[in-house]
Amino acid sequence: HVHAGEHGVAREGGPGVVMRERRPAAICQVNGAPDEVTLAAKLSSLGLTGTPEPRRAWGDDEHLLLWNGPGMWLAVAWQTPPREWLARLREALADTDATVTDLSSARTVLNVAGDYAAELLLKGCPLDVESMSEGDSATSLHGLLTVHLHARGADGFDVYVYRSFGRALWEQLEDGALEFGLRVQA
Repeated sequence: HVHAGEHGVAREGGPGVVMRERRPAAICQVNGAPDEVTLAAKLSSLGLTGTPEPRRAWGDDEHLLLWNGPGMWLAVAWQTPPREWLARLREALADTDATVTDLSSARTVLNVAGDYAAELLLKGCPLDVESMSEGDSATSLHGLLTVHLHARGADGFDVYVYRSFGRALWEQLEDGALEFGLRVQA
């Protein structure tokens, strides 16, 4: 259902929206995580440095934790296989009350970038997307779909959605982007 190429309005300077699917190796949900300082200490063994903050992403190019509500984080690994990532997280958090669940096959990640990325997302999202700074992380709605947004600065937004709704979200965004000019990357 993804048709690579340029679609919609032709704009001088190229399309205003660029969309593609991103494929992390693993995604886990951490629930009941300890406070941010304790969480940082527990996960330092995974190479994560600094202190996580509410409504922010925390990590690096390989491992990323996205704040998903009080005591809740989406833990994303771009290269680490799901079973290994799950085991590493569970081991690091073993002496806490946190639970870790593998969601790797339950999420789709769409990247929406370009000059009109925020405007496109605003068409279906009540969140003030335009005010999100690089690294911001929030759960909201897009239309009737629950999504998780991660602002990536110049790289636009990663939009996490339940896998079974991935195509519906893609089609909503694709249709909404036509007025801005759309480049779909396969």
